[in-house]
Amino acid sequence: MLAGVSARDRWIAAGVAAALVVVGLVGAVYYRRHHQPAGTPPQNLNVTPAPTGSVGPTPLYVVSVPSLQAWIKRDPGENVTFRAIQGIANRAGPSIFLLQSTGPVHDQDWLDLMQSKYGARVVSKQDSTNRITDLTWFVTRFRPLFAGYVLFDLGGHEGSSVNVALSVAGAIDAIPIEQSDSTMIQAAKDAGLRQVEDVRGRDYTWLKGSKYWSHFNRSAIYFNAPNTLSTGADLAVAQRMAVYWDDVRSDPSMSTMASMLSDQKPGGVVFGWGYTDAQYREDIFVAVSSRFSQGLMDTPANLSVYMHYPLRGSLAAPPRPPLPTDRGKHYVAFVYSDGDNPRVIFNELTKKGNDRYESPLRGRFPVGWTLPPTIPSLAGPVVSDIFASATPNDDFVAGPSGFGYAFPSLIPQKQLFATQTEEQMATLDLSNVLVLDMNGGSGFTHQALDPLTAESRVQGVFFTAFNGRQQPPQGSVLWSNGKPVLPTVTLQRRSSQQDQPIANAAAYLNAAPADLSSPAGYTIVYTDFWTISMTDLWHIVQRLGPTVEVVRPDVLAAMVAANVSR
Repeated sequence: MLAGVSARDRWIAAGVAAALVVVGLVGAVYYRRHHQPAGTPPQNLNVTPAPTGSVGPTPLYVVSVPSLQAWIKRDPGENVTFRAIQGIANRAGPSIFLLQSTGPVHDQDWLDLMQSKYGARVVSKQDSTNRITDLTWFVTRFRPLFAGYVLFDLGGHEGSSVNVALSVAGAIDAIPIEQSDSTMIQAAKDAGLRQVEDVRGRDYTWLKGSKYWSHFNRSAIYFNAPNTLSTGADLAVAQRMAVYWDDVRSDPSMSTMASMLSDQKPGGVVFGWGYTDAQYREDIFVAVSSRFSQGLMDTPANLSVYMHYPLRGSLAAPPRPPLPTDRGKHYVAFVYSDGDNPRVIFNELTKKGNDRYESPLRGRFPVGWTLPPTIPSLAGPVVSDIFASATPNDDFVAGPSGFGYAFPSLIPQKQLFATQTEEQMATLDLSNVLVLDMNGGSGFTHQALDPLTAESRVQGVFFTAFNGRQQPPQGSVLWSNGKPVLPTVTLQRRSSQQDQPIANAAAYLNAAPADLSSPAGYTIVYTDFWTISMTDLWHIVQRLGPTVEVVRPDVLAAMVAANVSR
């Protein structure tokens, strides 16, 4: 809260900041638009037609951050209005792209890729025909898609009216407009649109009791902080998701989140992210979604565009090299964290010059990269580009904890989660899963993991307990359906540390036992994406003695399976 600043000005500040931050999205289920009379909820939403395979001749209009900032300064509610227009327009095909290129965000690279390899007809310059810097023009341009407009306000409990407006917008194809935005209200009226709903002051209790509730997507829902509206809102509207927010600081039991998830189908996805700080960590809301058999996914921008480019087949991962047989060595594999997060995949992981997947050191030694197995159906061009540049030393691992970020020990529908994981792993030719769970006591167990390892494609599991809670000791192994579940050791640098974690890791590995037949002869290093670079890993490799060998994660898992007795 900013002291001495009005609610409206806080929304302007938050909206402008949000225009520079990507927290995007992806969709597990795509819903084709059904045109309805104004104000009438669609009657047949529970269908899953495939997204379009190419843009064809349809223009892809590019909206710049300066344009979005100008709209937000005119009225902060126009951030919400734009996201909804983008979502409705992109439902039938890729039509509007928000271009951000600040910090780790490099949307221009993905836009160029879609233009050069997928035939996108990009319109990025304003002219008399395409007035792409004018938000009112988009109302006219896509007028046949809109059933009317919905009034909302920026107040209410934690800005609930915003999320209710986005929810209703997706349900009835209506443009949400902030109550005092005379420019957009007039633009809607000039286009022949009438007000079809008023959600000012409405909250989630109202939404659940409304005529719209039964028409929302039951396989996907959006977790969105309304006063820092993320770019995932376009996907939410495109896929007719209910949109909600629950702040653990005011609702420690996360009762609102539980209420909103109670009608979702098991095996769905919660897109978005909750509030976190040093006191409140992500495990709080991940646990809630897990208890409803939902995977959680933070999101990048423009998923309502990328979802129209799913893979048309499977990708081939770099083939596993032969297994080493030297009995006088300790074997270690590095696997990077945060592969559950498509936002990281789109941005930090793949940004040119960033010392991760784009590092010039990649390929010089074996490294594992976690990826969300669902990404092929959400962003085919991105994952295809990643695989195209893979080297023989790159290994792709299903990110925490398979189909989505969830704690397997808390999932009621464990078999469903395992089956979904298997199906999605096949598309990316993955063979191992990195599992993150609440603690080792409940997570490193047959009850939690046997359904997952029963799947034929899952050859091994790398286990990490959240914040190290009851993490099983290094050198232990859980044999689950005859497959190894191996505890990881975490490599992380705190803000006050410099080279010490790197030196400590090398010393630890050099002192580890060399025994091909013992689980103690193997170490899987869970490498913190945010604090450990490829240069750091290279420095560790350079300090290793002759009795330590670095291998790919899939090689390490296969070696344990081949050499360690059950």
